[in-house]
Amino acid sequence: MSVVLSTASLPATDRTERWHDAVSRAFVPLDARLLEDDPSPGRIVSGRLGSLRVSHVEAGPQVVTRSRRLIARDGKEILTLTLQRRGSAIKEQDGREAHIEPGDFSLSDSCGR
Repeated sequence: MSVVLSTASLPATDRTERWHDAVSRAFVPLDARLLEDDPSPGRIVSGRLGSLRVSHVEAGPQVVTRSRRLIARDGKEILTLTLQRRGSAIKEQDGREAHIEPGDFSLSDSCGR
């Protein structure tokens, strides 16, 4: 069974708060800042494959951060493999930066190491 979190039914003015809540519930507590004046609808579809959680994310431009405060509050250690299907991303962790383009993948851990 898939879990679907979506902001499509909301007016653009309400999408920021709902998206922040959706990414934090789908993954680990995160701060998400949408970069559009009128945020595009976002969608996360998640399911289980054995002990793995597999998620498909569709969203507009954003900056997602996980501060030391959020890491300390949550304490979960999760390894995330991200496959970029469209668009591009810049991922920063522990002083390293990676430019991710379609077809690229990256690994990151939830504790910022």
